[in-house]
Amino acid sequence: MAFTVLSMYRVLSAISCRAHLVLGGMLVAPLFFVNALNDFAVLLIARGDSALSAMSEVERHDFVWLLLRLHILTKETGRLLWGILWVIPLSVLAYRTRIVPRLLSLLLIVCGLACLACGAWFLLPAAEANRLVLTIWPIFLVEDAVALWLLIRGLPGFVRAENGTGMNAETARARPRTRVGGA
Repeated sequence: MAFTVLSMYRVLSAISCRAHLVLGGMLVAPLFFVNALNDFAVLLIARGDSALSAMSEVERHDFVWLLLRLHILTKETGRLLWGILWVIPLSVLAYRTRIVPRLLSLLLIVCGLACLACGAWFLLPAAEANRLVLTIWPIFLVEDAVALWLLIRGLPGFVRAENGTGMNAETARARPRTRVGGA
């Protein structure tokens, strides 16, 4: 995930000074690492090591249930932040710069709003929450469609030719840099 965000930053920094918004996707990565530790704790407790002999079987099951519930809530918090800090800014940037067709950009905005809706599913009763998630999940395939579009079609010509200074990338790299204020 971090590599995707950094590569999108590199692509979008040539066309917009607001490409730093894309780095908001990096803030979600620590949540997934914490969630992996949570999964490891569930496995250790469910296995029933001798260090946990002070806990009864019922207490261990309750503790595993609590950690699994925390796993789900951490994942959904990550999805909420992913929608706010990555998908919506990326979709607005894609809409303004036309690196993908406008329809895909609009669908990407819908995908970001779906991330927000799924991130708040725990406020609903269980039956409605399951229905919401099952209804919304196909919208998340739009992110994959945008990635495939960029992979197959590539960037538009104006993005490849300009790097924000009005010159192509080879000229910008070859131009010597001068110091300001002296020698």
